[in-house]
Amino acid sequence: MEIFRYFKQIYGGKNALANHISLFSLTGIWAILFIKYTASWGNLLFYDKFYISVPSSNTELWAYLFFGMLLLIYFVGYGVNVVNSVMNNKENGLPNLTLQSFTDFVKILPMALYWIIFYLLIFAGGVFALLKLNNPGFIYIFSSVMFCIIPFILILLTQYAKDFEFRKEFFNLFSVFRILEKVLGDVIFLSIGTFVLAVIPFFAIYKILTYPVGDEALILNLVIKLGTLCFGCYLSLIFNYLYLTGLADISKKQLK
Repeated sequence: MEIFRYFKQIYGGKNALANHISLFSLTGIWAILFIKYTASWGNLLFYDKFYISVPSSNTELWAYLFFGMLLLIYFVGYGVNVVNSVMNNKENGLPNLTLQSFTDFVKILPMALYWIIFYLLIFAGGVFALLKLNNPGFIYIFSSVMFCIIPFILILLTQYAKDFEFRKEFFNLFSVFRILEKVLGDVIFLSIGTFVLAVIPFFAIYKILTYPVGDEALILNLVIKLGTLCFGCYLSLIFNYLYLTGLADISKKQLK
């Protein structure tokens, strides 16, 4: 399966170990910032056995939010960097982690915002129109179709990310349907392969996070579950980059 080649590509390259250690560290920091920030909500997102103290001041709270958002921007920009590397036939493996990711985020932002707004307007307009028909079945079908279109919009964005040059076809809704017509089967196989590959590790992470532990092992429980959550965030990021690598490879081969 192609998915295993993409997986090998993600973990290949000269600086693979350093890149993955750096990514794991950054995602671990993001996970801790996220938990610290959400603790201010009364720990709504986590159960009582998995809790980190509430920020002591608004300044501390906003600092967690600011640096958490900064890391999210970096992760998105790094994903764009990954796509650019695949589209331009650069060396295998993840690109080195540099400040270039912030630049790539800024470059992709106008096109991404255009499609996000366009997509949301179509989705909201379609749901509003179908609500008038008072038929939940049509809404479900329409929502499913809109969800399935997302990978093909991402493929269009991978084409833009190759050289970051604006072209008319990048703003045309029919370009998405032309892409769908050419690569539907490849995207289906990639999506199924990614899902199958992700099921076992994420199921194991879920079981560890929800495993009941008595109060006598509370500290050990916190350490294990915090480490598991950090690893889960890292793995989520890797599977996102894996999927983007696959979409970029499909784009490069099938849409010349």
